[in-house]
Amino acid sequence: MRDLGTLSGDFASLALDINDRGDVVGASLDANFNPRAFLRQNGAMADLNTLIPSGSPLFLMLASSINSSGEIVGLAFQPSTGDLHGFLATPRSGEDVGDSESDLAAPAAQGLASPMVLPENVRNLMQQRMPFGRFGARIVGRR
Repeated sequence: MRDLGTLSGDFASLALDINDRGDVVGASLDANFNPRAFLRQNGAMADLNTLIPSGSPLFLMLASSINSSGEIVGLAFQPSTGDLHGFLATPRSGEDVGDSESDLAAPAAQGLASPMVLPENVRNLMQQRMPFGRFGARIVGRR
């Protein structure tokens, strides 16, 4: 086992998948269990929200799988509608996502994305649909 660390300001992370190259995806959690999807590549962890186009209406909460081509699938939240969506993140043609540690660390260090406080109904929906309950963890918010 290896401690993957967390994204800046978070207190815990969970790895959900690893590909043949050792790239890891999952979620990093703030103190209220609000998740942010991450990619850990070449020893550096990056918030996936900093690696997608800035005009995206989605907040990437959870990266659940990554294949050998670097394509990532997961769960996203659309704040304007309150809807949950599946997403597919595809690296730009001909580019590896972050060939070096500095490629991944730079966007996250700039603080371009921060944890989003999820509405209680979204946390409840995630709790029902995700396997967290099997491991004794629950996604909770402030009361």
